[in-house]
Amino acid sequence: MRISFSNVVPAFLSEQRDKLSASRVWDADLILNSGDFLEITAPSGKGKTMFISLLYGFQKPVSGNIFYGDETLTGMNPSRLAELRRTAMGIVFQDLKLYPELTARENIMMKAGLTSTVTTTKINEMAESLSVGWLLDNKCRHLSQGQMQRVAVIRGLSQSFSWLLLDEPFSHLDERSATATAELIKQRCREENTGLVLTTLHPQSYCKCNESYAL
Repeated sequence: MRISFSNVVPAFLSEQRDKLSASRVWDADLILNSGDFLEITAPSGKGKTMFISLLYGFQKPVSGNIFYGDETLTGMNPSRLAELRRTAMGIVFQDLKLYPELTARENIMMKAGLTSTVTTTKINEMAESLSVGWLLDNKCRHLSQGQMQRVAVIRGLSQSFSWLLLDEPFSHLDERSATATAELIKQRCREENTGLVLTTLHPQSYCKCNESYAL
């Protein structure tokens, strides 16, 4: 599924149009072709999370539009948007959005149960590959930030998707964990024949993105 940004302006830049002229993302034409690996790099506060939020349909642009194939975000009703997220948009949020009183497994299964495309065996394999298999039955409030981040990645991978959206997915991981996490992400993208959008504070080589933009 191709995603296109057509002259999109987010709310936080709506009164700062002078900052848009040099952007390759805002108020410009940006096309994400199926299978692309795109990296968005910027310091904190420059709009990385907003970019992911717009792609996922959590927010709508002040002007311009986002096209999912031939459909537009502004013209999409809530039920269709929910279906798109369930079948075509995997996501890992920067703030993780895990339920602290549920176990890691329960958090993952909330997503996996929506489509039943990933088996319990597959979830266990993914958890073992990221060294959190032994923590799956622990409540998330007892996990470290790095452990929760890996659980959130597994949850994001536990569905079918055409695009995987990752908002700073390695921010709490050491190099070994980040490398293992990136390998799992790339493996699932190959299995689903999908594209990836990743935001990061600094350019990274873990996922070997073929396109890079700075906000």
